[in-house]
Amino acid sequence: MQRTFEPVAMGGMESAYIMINCELGSESSVIEQLKSIPGIKEVRGVFGNYDILVKIETQSIASLRDVITFQIRKIQEIHSTTTVMCSKVLFIIDFRHALSHLLLVENMTRQSRLSLRSLQK
Repeated sequence: MQRTFEPVAMGGMESAYIMINCELGSESSVIEQLKSIPGIKEVRGVFGNYDILVKIETQSIASLRDVITFQIRKIQEIHSTTTVMCSKVLFIIDFRHALSHLLLVENMTRQSRLSLRSLQK
């Protein structure tokens, strides 16, 4: 039996989003410092549980870890960070396969109903 979801490896850079909490009133200063770090692609001030959202891309997970640990987290005004790693695997749905399963189940259900009706007569 074939799988309905097929994993497909994606090439390219390692990427992550980092949610940052910093000292009240230091957001602009922290954003400017973050913009100077290589690998940071986007920096936004946000509202809610976090103060700043950062998108980072690097060549490897090791270099991603180094940038977060030794550059971002070393900024004096940053209190905490939460990192969300992006997956390099996508799942592609084989809709034809999923549809064939759906039709098979529907056909089995129809046959079961017909069998029950014949038993009830």
